[in-house]
Amino acid sequence: PPSREQRWAPGSTARRRLDALRAAEGHFPPPYPNGWYHICDSGELDHGRVLSVSAVGREFVAFRGEDGRAGVLHAFCPHLGTHLGHGGVVQGNTLVCPYHEWKFTADGCNRYIPYLKRGPAGAGPTGHVGTPRVNAKAYEVQECGGHVFAWVDVDDRPPRWVLSICREFEGRLGEVAPGAANRGCCG
Repeated sequence: PPSREQRWAPGSTARRRLDALRAAEGHFPPPYPNGWYHICDSGELDHGRVLSVSAVGREFVAFRGEDGRAGVLHAFCPHLGTHLGHGGVVQGNTLVCPYHEWKFTADGCNRYIPYLKRGPAGAGPTGHVGTPRVNAKAYEVQECGGHVFAWVDVDDRPPRWVLSICREFEGRLGEVAPGAANRGCCG
């Protein structure tokens, strides 16, 4: 049998059930406060590198596309749950799933499904594929001062504030690092 620590470890079945119960009841605060969390240093996120990160009881993948924009996604592909950080590669501005080669932007938008027979290269007229259920969960990103931060909210609400440290860097450097205002999806 698993030890007490293993049973209640982040990501375990028991922990997920408890977190779901807490969220449904509305009487308990989330296990981690809503806010901006440090995901990695900007220097760790060279173009073409996919970085797996475990933080605040969740699994993330971080990557940087050719446009220099940092993206942070839920680590598991919405198709069959393959971990995007184990074998996933960056092509252009997309992260490619190692299993069936679905391609996701920094916004989590699915831009390509290889076997989809609809539209040019498997995409619809707007460049994205099908319905939201084929998109990966994307996190709002701010990058400043050589660090990549992601907004984590238990109810998936948008950020309630901008990191004050980013405002300070913006004032000193004239602009925030590329990707600091990653907003919008699939439009």
